[in-house]
Amino acid sequence: MSLFGGPGFDGSFALEMSCVNSRSERKARKKRLQVLFFELSGVFKGNFQKELYPRRRGQFPCFLFTAVDKKLFRKRNLLGGVETHKNTGVNLRSFVMIKLLNVTKVYPNGVKALSDVSLTINMGDFVFLVGSSGAGKSTLIRLLFREEVPTSGYIMIAGKNISRLKKSEIPILRRNMGVVFQDFRLLEDRTAYENVAFAMEVLECTKKEIQERVPQVLKMVGLQERMHAYPTQLSGGEQQRVAIARAIVNNPYILIADEPTGNLDPDTSRDILKILIDINRRGTTVIMATHAWDLVNEHNRRVISLCKGVLVSDGEKVQFANEA
Repeated sequence: MSLFGGPGFDGSFALEMSCVNSRSERKARKKRLQVLFFELSGVFKGNFQKELYPRRRGQFPCFLFTAVDKKLFRKRNLLGGVETHKNTGVNLRSFVMIKLLNVTKVYPNGVKALSDVSLTINMGDFVFLVGSSGAGKSTLIRLLFREEVPTSGYIMIAGKNISRLKKSEIPILRRNMGVVFQDFRLLEDRTAYENVAFAMEVLECTKKEIQERVPQVLKMVGLQERMHAYPTQLSGGEQQRVAIARAIVNNPYILIADEPTGNLDPDTSRDILKILIDINRRGTTVIMATHAWDLVNEHNRRVISLCKGVLVSDGEKVQFANEA
């Protein structure tokens, strides 16, 4: 049993505890690790025992993800590129953010989209998800943000089996994940600023918070001069930048980009990828599904390859030939 009431971070906690000898040292180490996780989620403040299992509205008890409560949103502080926690000396990027164990997905019509897929993605990783059309990339992405549930196997996010989430908990999971789609999905009657602000309005953030945060994020993606333009007045690359800004405005722990460069020219695609890499450097775990083999080959990043629902390779420095 882990700190979070379920299977642990892939044994990371047990590994940490195995290095401590005396019972008192183990107890102190356990407490420091618990404090670490709740600091990351914006929950811990002051009285440790009182805040260990908070029961705030809209929050997972013993879950790494922060609440959607607007007061906690103001207090939240993500990794910011820091890899070692200053008080405990724990390597933050050694903890498992996403774990799939023997995941199989069979649709009602008998199509097997995924077959016995097992993989682990650590906090702060950047991962390319590649494969031909019908390989299972889209199914895997839908499983991660709980649009689908696996036929068999387990999907753990921050130590929590998301297949067992209550219906009321699913929106909370999604609000802590940013998703960027190929077709942008912007509101046509709202400006770039208003599209990004809408994601914060859903979380009931104050007007002051929105006015501070939205311009920062638009500047991060290079749209500070175009924030008052409507989607129809923006190019495809600019619309995708707005979609990325909307996805990251609430500081998600995980950013999933589903073919974000699919409709863009090569130069714009490279610009979009640079933005995603910059977001990853700030501590966000990024998963990018793509067909752009040239982009994958240009960057020395982890590559997960699917073929007909089967995991065929998982590693770095993998070179691919264009499918055409």
